[in-house]
Amino acid sequence: QGIATHHFMVQETTDTLVLLLAPELTPDSILFHNTPIDFSHDGYLLTLRFPTALLPAFSYSTQIWYGGVPPDNGYFLQDEHEGIPVLATFAEPYGASDWWPVPEGMADKIDSLDMELTFPVGYESGANGLNVETQKHKNGTITQFWQHRYPIVPYNVAFAVSVYEKFTQEVVIGTMHFSIENLAYAEDFSIAQATTASLPEAISLFSSLFGPYPFQEEKYGHMQWNRGGAMEHQTMTSTGSWDYELLVHELAHQWFGNMVTTASWHDIFLNEGFATYLSGLAYEYLFPETDFWTIWKTQKRAHILTQPGGSVYVSDTTDVARIFDARLSYNKGAMVLHMLRSVIGDSAFFQGINNYLYHPEVWHGFAGMDHFIESMEEAADTSLGSFFNDWYYGEGYPSYTIRYTPGCNALFEISLYQETSHPAVDFFEMPVTLLLKNEYADTLITLKHTYNGQYFLIPLEFCVEEIIFDPAISLVTDTPTFISGIGGPSHEKQITLFPNPTGDFLTIKHENTDFQLLNICSIAGIQALTPPINTKNSETIIDVRTLQPGVYILTSLVGKQPTKKKFIIK
Repeated sequence: QGIATHHFMVQETTDTLVLLLAPELTPDSILFHNTPIDFSHDGYLLTLRFPTALLPAFSYSTQIWYGGVPPDNGYFLQDEHEGIPVLATFAEPYGASDWWPVPEGMADKIDSLDMELTFPVGYESGANGLNVETQKHKNGTITQFWQHRYPIVPYNVAFAVSVYEKFTQEVVIGTMHFSIENLAYAEDFSIAQATTASLPEAISLFSSLFGPYPFQEEKYGHMQWNRGGAMEHQTMTSTGSWDYELLVHELAHQWFGNMVTTASWHDIFLNEGFATYLSGLAYEYLFPETDFWTIWKTQKRAHILTQPGGSVYVSDTTDVARIFDARLSYNKGAMVLHMLRSVIGDSAFFQGINNYLYHPEVWHGFAGMDHFIESMEEAADTSLGSFFNDWYYGEGYPSYTIRYTPGCNALFEISLYQETSHPAVDFFEMPVTLLLKNEYADTLITLKHTYNGQYFLIPLEFCVEEIIFDPAISLVTDTPTFISGIGGPSHEKQITLFPNPTGDFLTIKHENTDFQLLNICSIAGIQALTPPINTKNSETIIDVRTLQPGVYILTSLVGKQPTKKKFIIK
């Protein structure tokens, strides 16, 4: 049994209000300013009909008395632990109406919330905000009054009731001071205490990177339930496990998902991709002497690579399993953020995220993908459209082939090729980092890979004995193929360039009938011309009058063999 009181305003004149309420729950009566009104309840649609039209700029209120047994859809959880009853609620994405009458959707946030919970003495409740009062009744029950005074999306409204062991931690960061209130089952009390002991440090980290804890005037906390996993209910996470990474993930949601909420389930990445990545950042920043950060990145990448396709963007928001797909929305989303960080650098990355969070139109409200991209582009001072088209809206990942000149050379030669795992993206334009080393020396190089077959000359003062690809795990890609030798000698002999030097036109004479000219770049590896030509003629003539004097590299495919030839513009 429950009573739901709504205080609201309307944006346009209307004489009805439509809420959602499960058909298994029956409204007994509905009052409009203490006067009964007509209503209908058809399926999930609860329609309130007012005696006069409601006008914008005025405040109104309704009270709905309702009761029944909520449907068994996993949103109103009644279970036991060690023979003790536990009652908990859940709502994301579409389940709030299974236990209270609510205007579901992503169009508005409730600006304040009061919750009164009545249950037997000996039990304890957890909910959003602060427990401001507890009343004991003569019939052996108590009522706890909860108040929350921050904007909250309806799916984040929640409570839990059971017999709990309660413990509190204090968080003090500069002038910020609030409590972490934890409600754990007695049988899990020790592990809960041990794991949550590290959370104040995580709160301090996230506050330093992304601004102060968003609900510091109230609290943070956890209430245990029997459901697998956890849910970031605003100020009071519900959790079925006391795993550190899980708890940090839900903590991160207080910034990403709660303070700023995705405006559409299409872009659940703005909630889940961020929370997943922040759990990785906790390993990077708080456990620098361990390999936790490397393991985290390796595991996320390996999960993404188990299938060749799939976009982070959710096209079908009626498919709840797809919205919360761990491989795409969580892990690929997190690695997209990590790759973005490698592309634009730490300074622009974190500045862009703060611009995104604290824009006055989205702070404690909703944000869309367009706003996020604009915030990152502004901070990086560059266009990121290609990046997001490939990695967010597109599908798949690149696989690299690296051709190199072995031995000891003052100029180390490398050519990069890639194939993509899904036809949705034909080329991923990304920086590629290589560690070149031998027993005594090493150097880290980053190659801006902008086209297939791109050729690079790297000045070196030591002999390269080993090449380590992507040592920091900054790319979603599988194990690369290394091929010793830039081009086969037999194929080089099949190609002749003349006149060489030249100043206007370059003639390419080739014996192979399957010839493709890929590109022409400067000796420094900067692309100069991209005249892709497939020809079965024995000669190809290229206009090179736009090139400045200097040495250039012509890259071609003869059969399937990449070949490099040098020529001079005089």
